[in-house]
Amino acid sequence: ALALRLFRLGDESLWVDEGNSLRDAAGLTANARYRPLYYLVLAAWQHTGNGDAWLRVPSALFGAGAVVLLYVAARRLAGTRIALVAGLLMALGIPELDHSREVRMYAMGSFFGLAAVVALLRWLDSRRAGWVALHTVLVVAAALTTAGTLLLLVPAVAATAWACRRDRRALISLLAGWAVVVAV
Repeated sequence: ALALRLFRLGDESLWVDEGNSLRDAAGLTANARYRPLYYLVLAAWQHTGNGDAWLRVPSALFGAGAVVLLYVAARRLAGTRIALVAGLLMALGIPELDHSREVRMYAMGSFFGLAAVVALLRWLDSRRAGWVALHTVLVVAAALTTAGTLLLLVPAVAATAWACRRDRRALISLLAGWAVVVAV
């Protein structure tokens, strides 16, 4: 996944939306204030180097990391074979490849969204408070990257709440975490 995302990364020059990302990173425009995390990371990244390919590296890293996280989540839910297929489809999927090769926030949003799902699954298995706390932090990070990731996370949390509906303490800790998300 990482090799595909890095291969010839700088061949195409930046396009309009990528230029908008650079502008948003430079001054956190009104649009970027609602989802500033990517732009803050990009602003810091720009101090380490320049060039079109270099500016795209964070997205490539987050995109490859998202493939690994999808594998982990799918393995927990459906087994190794399904996880390998899911990971392969995400690694080769054109939309995911495109998002992982752009100076845009989408690969980072996928990464944090899938990391939140993995933390939620770990919490479901162990019921340890640390996992639900990590899940909450990752959901906030995902929402501060791109609000679209909440479309992935809300159904996951609803299914988890249903699965632990008889465990009042677990349900309260999950809902408390999401109260923090809503407050933020």
